[in-house]
Amino acid sequence: MFGDYVSLYLAVLREVDPCNVDPIVDIKARIRAVLPE
Repeated sequence: MFGDYVSLYLAVLREVDPCNVDPIVDIKARIRAVLPE
């Protein structure tokens, strides 16, 4: 649930249509960007 809100928030920031954002992929990408393996 929380992830969906994060994705919507990020989508709004990027002016992207939330319907086109895959929450899982978006969050994983964000996590990798913040916490590099």
